[in-house]
Amino acid sequence: MKRAGMIWALCCMALGLMAGESAGLMANADFARIDAAGKPEKWEARVRGDNQFSLTPAADGAVLLLKCVDEKEPALLMYRNLPLEAGKRYQVAYEVRGTAGSRYLAYCEWLLKPAGADKPVLKGVETRIKNPSAEWTKQQFGFTFPADCTTPYFVFACRGGEVSFRNLTLTEVK
Repeated sequence: MKRAGMIWALCCMALGLMAGESAGLMANADFARIDAAGKPEKWEARVRGDNQFSLTPAADGAVLLLKCVDEKEPALLMYRNLPLEAGKRYQVAYEVRGTAGSRYLAYCEWLLKPAGADKPVLKGVETRIKNPSAEWTKQQFGFTFPADCTTPYFVFACRGGEVSFRNLTLTEVK
């Protein structure tokens, strides 16, 4: 009886550790774990002025809402120190929706230090502004992480209106 109870406790503990973890290379990509300040753990929020972000619990994590009233100051959430390796191919996938006229970005960036260069150069992928539909749509993009690069990070940014995101994954393409 004791053994069955111990096995049950270990199973529950394992399930608890997996809860809030999404598949892929980003811890808390589903925004399920919130810190004491109300921000998703592992994420950095840059929301200034009247701009806002909020999280709404969902069955499979949370929905991130970025609201951008002041278009001069984007509202964004950033995930730093992605565990990427040079020469490997990756895929980012997420779902997005927004209000009419809203604009957003979902991108990866890193610093590239070309041989002989004095300063590193900021490089990235999928850095163009997009307009979401009013309904949830799946978006994805792939990239190969270049050599001689450091400090890769991922960003969700709102450049106007209200944009919601969910079901984010970053995976290595094998």
